[in-house]
Amino acid sequence: MFAADRLDEMRASLGEDTLRRLIDQVPGESVKLLANIREALGQDDLAKAQGAAHSLKGMAGNCAATAIADLARRIEIDCVTVDEAKKRAESLKDVIARTERWLEKTAREPVASL
Repeated sequence: MFAADRLDEMRASLGEDTLRRLIDQVPGESVKLLANIREALGQDDLAKAQGAAHSLKGMAGNCAATAIADLARRIEIDCVTVDEAKKRAESLKDVIARTERWLEKTAREPVASL
């Protein structure tokens, strides 16, 4: 779900508490940005969806959420049709949900052990 080496770098510069607060925000922010992607796709606007995917990729990447960032990148770069992007958006929805469940299960653990 998250890149361990990137989390280590972030922990060193931000501290454990700030890092935990940051990564705990990933699912909620991802859901908001996914809604933008889906709205654009509902309007058959692939370019707008790809722009929203770019924003999601950046946010997730900055937070070391590699699974979300990778799928967002695929929508941004690899998809050439709205239908293809819709399928990827459904996969992205599932990855966001799994990330949220994983964070809920690990909420009391220090990020260092993740």
